[in-house]
Amino acid sequence: LARSLAANLNSVAALQVNFFLAAYGLINFSAFQSSFIRLPGWRPSFTFYNQWLSLVGTGICAAVMFLIQWGVALATFAVTLILYLYVSYRRPDANWGSITQAAVSVNALRYVQGMNKVEDHVKTYRPQVLVLAGHPGTRPALMDFAHLMTKSSALLVAGHVVRDPLRFNHRMLFMQRGYDWMRRHRIKGFYDLVENERFDLGARALMHLSGLGK
Repeated sequence: LARSLAANLNSVAALQVNFFLAAYGLINFSAFQSSFIRLPGWRPSFTFYNQWLSLVGTGICAAVMFLIQWGVALATFAVTLILYLYVSYRRPDANWGSITQAAVSVNALRYVQGMNKVEDHVKTYRPQVLVLAGHPGTRPALMDFAHLMTKSSALLVAGHVVRDPLRFNHRMLFMQRGYDWMRRHRIKGFYDLVENERFDLGARALMHLSGLGK
């Protein structure tokens, strides 16, 4: 603003161009990541689009920023990083469907598929525990005992058999409360919920659905 009032716009031209280049570079990098992880919602209609051209465009934008004025480029990167860290720290209650979420899903799927090729061995054995504790908060001692066996490095599933039919919103409420309890008590595991009038059939369904044994 001070430079504008002084009628000297050339002094802020480098800063303005750097922020524009940073925006274009981030857009190119987002396009590259969306294509690289095969995001289902990313379907570019441009005939000559290529993911590697987007990556090259990101590098060109960064290089031109430093060629214009390296000090302003560093300041631009610093401001962008501060804004990113601020948003990450505040954790706004919004689901933007970020690239990071998609990358986590792709990596998890890839590792789980790779487990099919890994043979069991006594040296790499890890216990896999299904705790029929209902809601984790109703039997905390049982959950703590199971957590002592797994130590956040093996599979731990808290199974809950509900004998009455549940609506979707009630089911989601049960799931949220179960995971909130485990998060507060620093127990890393999964919470699964099935509906069955008979407890033995519900427990059998949990054993089949939990993936125990592999």
